[in-house]
Amino acid sequence: MFKRILVPLDGSPHAEEALPVAARLARASNGSITLLQVVSSLIDYYGPLTEAPFITQQVIEKCTAEAESYLADLAASVDLASIKMKTEITYGVPAQNILNFAQSQHAELIVMCSHGRTGFKRWALGSVTQQVVHHSSVPVLILREGQSVLKPAQGNAACPVSALVPLDGSSLAEAALVPAANLVAALAAPAEGTLHLTQVVKLFPTSIA
Repeated sequence: MFKRILVPLDGSPHAEEALPVAARLARASNGSITLLQVVSSLIDYYGPLTEAPFITQQVIEKCTAEAESYLADLAASVDLASIKMKTEITYGVPAQNILNFAQSQHAELIVMCSHGRTGFKRWALGSVTQQVVHHSSVPVLILREGQSVLKPAQGNAACPVSALVPLDGSSLAEAALVPAANLVAALAAPAEGTLHLTQVVKLFPTSIA
């Protein structure tokens, strides 16, 4: 199962929707969660379409203090109780920082939402999240905005969980099998989950003489 779980956050309620699922996975594997916030001061303060001004030390310190307070509050929340927690802050481009951090810390799973902040939607699928998915060397679990998420299991209550794994006969597609099995096993615990394997067979029309 996944022992080292990374949850990138941007300070928005949307991004925080990844936390209950990450908590459930960590409890099932007796693993740990690292909450990561990437501080990108220019975008946060001035927007991506504004000419970049000089970033003062005061702005950097303000961003850092806000991020530290935000992550500390989340780490101490009831939803994450009894889980080994770490909080980290990095500076720069969000997607690249997430990827670099995951690799340097040997993360086994990245859990994040498809959308984060509104407005410019810097965490929208097609932007930061898409870049992480396309370039990550570890499995990435994406939770769609507005969809119901699995809450941490209460007591020993069973929660049926199933996953669909599309296959095309290639070893690349089959690489998803083990992560999918681990994911279902952790989310379904203490019950048994179900893994559905599917392959679409193309039927070519018979040529007419």
